[in-house]
Amino acid sequence: MNLSNMFNQFQSIADKNNAWSAQQAQNQMNFQSSEAQKLRDFNSVEAQRNRDFQERMSSTSAQRAVKDLQSAGLNPILATNSINSGNSVSGSSASQGSAPSGAKGDFDSAMIGAMASLASSAINSSMQVQAANIAANASMYNARMAAAASRYASDTSYKSNKYSVDTKSQNDLFSITENSKNAMNASLAQVLSSINSASATRYSADQGVEASKNSGLAGIINGILGMIPGVGKLFKKGKK
Repeated sequence: MNLSNMFNQFQSIADKNNAWSAQQAQNQMNFQSSEAQKLRDFNSVEAQRNRDFQERMSSTSAQRAVKDLQSAGLNPILATNSINSGNSVSGSSASQGSAPSGAKGDFDSAMIGAMASLASSAINSSMQVQAANIAANASMYNARMAAAASRYASDTSYKSNKYSVDTKSQNDLFSITENSKNAMNASLAQVLSSINSASATRYSADQGVEASKNSGLAGIINGILGMIPGVGKLFKKGKK
């Protein structure tokens, strides 16, 4: 049920209560008018009875005075004093009392309190909704910031790990390359050493062969020269 429907419902109840109160007020005025008329009629009757009583007492005052004196055994002439005084007996008069009042109808003011309570509830509900929205937005913002921070940390960690891996890979590749170069240089040096050693061995062998050849040739020549008298000495001398 929305506020408009609740307001219309309260207004309908208030209108019915006010109509009932108006009817009660009319009943009260009718009752008071009736009772006031009864009171006026009663007072009028009582006032007339009082006037009649006073008139009767005033008209019979002399007769009653003479009769009272005679009954008391006194001279009736004594009644002259009371007759001349003109006193008369007065009866009690009717007094006009306050007019009775009936129950009166009151204006229904409950709607004011109901609407105030309804407005307060609506304001509280609106404030609670706003507070809930603010809390939800704050939670969402915190969640987004936490996710962004986590994503940033993950990206930073990934980049750092990637950099470390790439650096290690580059270092490993450089190390492998240097090791390969060193191994190749060592192998090349060994090959060159082997080649030089082989060359030196072959050179030595060639020199040995050549020396052997020369030694053999020299022996042959010396043998031949030794076989010719005098030639050998000349050859030796020429060599010197």
